[in-house]
Amino acid sequence: MKRGYTYVCCKLPALIATVIASVLMTRLLPFDRIKKILIVRPDALGDMMLTLPAIRAIRDRFPDRHIAVLASPYNAQLIRHLDWIDEIILDWKRAGKIKGWRDRLHYIRELRLQKFDLAVHFYSETDTVWTMVAAGIPYHIGDKAKIGLWPVFRKYGSFLKTFDQTMHVVAYNFQLLKSLGIELNSDVKLNFQVTDEMKRQASTLLKAGGRREGVPLVGIQIGVGAGNRPIEPEKYAQFIDELRRIRDVDVCMTAFSDKEKAFKDRVLAAVKSPVIVLEKTTMDQLLGVISSYDCFVSVDTGPFHIAASLQVPLLAIFPSKKVKPTRWAPWRVPHFIIRESRVCPHFCPHEGCPLTVCSDAISTVEMAAQVHRLLNGEGVVSPEDQTQYWFKKSMNILILDDESTRDAAAHFSAHLKRIGIYCVRCPVDDPTIPDRLIEHDITIIHNWTGRRK
Repeated sequence: MKRGYTYVCCKLPALIATVIASVLMTRLLPFDRIKKILIVRPDALGDMMLTLPAIRAIRDRFPDRHIAVLASPYNAQLIRHLDWIDEIILDWKRAGKIKGWRDRLHYIRELRLQKFDLAVHFYSETDTVWTMVAAGIPYHIGDKAKIGLWPVFRKYGSFLKTFDQTMHVVAYNFQLLKSLGIELNSDVKLNFQVTDEMKRQASTLLKAGGRREGVPLVGIQIGVGAGNRPIEPEKYAQFIDELRRIRDVDVCMTAFSDKEKAFKDRVLAAVKSPVIVLEKTTMDQLLGVISSYDCFVSVDTGPFHIAASLQVPLLAIFPSKKVKPTRWAPWRVPHFIIRESRVCPHFCPHEGCPLTVCSDAISTVEMAAQVHRLLNGEGVVSPEDQTQYWFKKSMNILILDDESTRDAAAHFSAHLKRIGIYCVRCPVDDPTIPDRLIEHDITIIHNWTGRRK
């Protein structure tokens, strides 16, 4: 009995390791059984844009498979001209077609008739995932870190760190493709294309608005997506006037929602020179207009990522502490980042926050200077440079020291500041440390003392 007990104890670590390995291991799908693939992405415009590289990688990996995308009505308009997507299916929930359980059953029956073999869930919302399961799709890829979806994704899914602020969303999406044998390459770009007809429609709109030939066109998206916040309209007006003091440009603003239209009115009331304003555009017209820009200025939004996909140089504004460039910056396109939201005593996110603390420190002079540089062909471009640049613009370090480590900590702090990383120091026993974490948006703590805190 004793020998048996000893044997089990000795082997227990190995048994645990085996179980953990089997849980974490991502298996390759049986490719010979996959004929029809459904990509599930029925949410925001920007999220769809940042998923397109992964969808394109699936197409390249399986050129002869049927690939359909489950999309919202808005996103369906965005991708309907892409010839490497075979079919677009409207998500009934987003289209407002599900009023009760009978509608849901009808929706499930319609999906079942499609006889999809694989669903790739880039949008792992519980209701949508289980709808796909009920539709009889045998294989599913998704985030198996979500406990309620573990039964669906346990075999071929991947563990994703949803709130990992160090990984860009494009790279995050590629993690799901391990069971398809697909990896992210450094040369992956968004590579979205617009048609000649889209460009023609855009040219007509812009000329009607006062567009001049031979003058650089700067686009501004004054709105913002969910979870982020814009800068004040009056600041955009100051930026336009400052930019035109440096060089002659045309400026175009797009406004769609009621809030954006109200912001537009405030910009026009404060700006000193004419601005082209486009309010009512189709998706095709919007794509054509964005492709016409020589530079685009925006907070993180859907049009922001459309511009990046069209290789339009970007001035990317990140006011909120919540939204990090490491996760949402323009992907593989020349850009500069404006981010000064480092001293705010309030916890973020504040949805609908009435304060402007996070944007007050943003300099319109710097904005104009950076756009001038982008128009001259400058900008952070290479993947390696972009990764380092995003880190410096996102990660703030708190250095803890005591009497014995103060000099070394001061030397380390000075080095970080020289290479452009924001950091603050304080004693390890300082009772205000929790407040400093919020006020300075600390993402990394470096404790020189070795004392646990």
